[in-house]
Amino acid sequence: MMQRPYAYRELNCATLFRYDERLGPREADPSDSVFVDSSDVWMPGRDDERRQQIGGTDQMQQADYDISVHKLAEMRTDGAAHAVLDIRESEELAVCAIGDSVTIPMQQVPDELETLPREHPLIVVCHHGMRSAMVTDFLRKNGFDDAWNLAGGIDAWSRHIEPDMPRY
Repeated sequence: MMQRPYAYRELNCATLFRYDERLGPREADPSDSVFVDSSDVWMPGRDDERRQQIGGTDQMQQADYDISVHKLAEMRTDGAAHAVLDIRESEELAVCAIGDSVTIPMQQVPDELETLPREHPLIVVCHHGMRSAMVTDFLRKNGFDDAWNLAGGIDAWSRHIEPDMPRY
């Protein structure tokens, strides 16, 4: 099997790590030319030992720019203007998605800023809310003052709002 090269982009002053089973986590080399795929990004609950190695914490704190799944459901029911930006990879999107979402993989967001709406709230979604928190922070630092992270991600949405939605 051919090994893909990996590269990383810093989104919010937190460097992304590549995890190599033989070597453990290593910091990204900025000279790499291809971006990381989602399987190489730490996600909550996937590997506690690995999380400790890279300085993660067991409890995620809610940021000032988090929005609950219940608030998003209310906005959608009320017809309030908003857009949902789903930053998961195509394999994840194939399992489940919130209807009418704009889909741009995390690593492509910096190149797609011009295409994102600024005139109403932009709700950023990933699997559990970690990657989307990073992207939300990046968007806010780049002039998207109405960008919000969906707390708990698509997993929380499927548990609390659409229980028939497949989970992974």
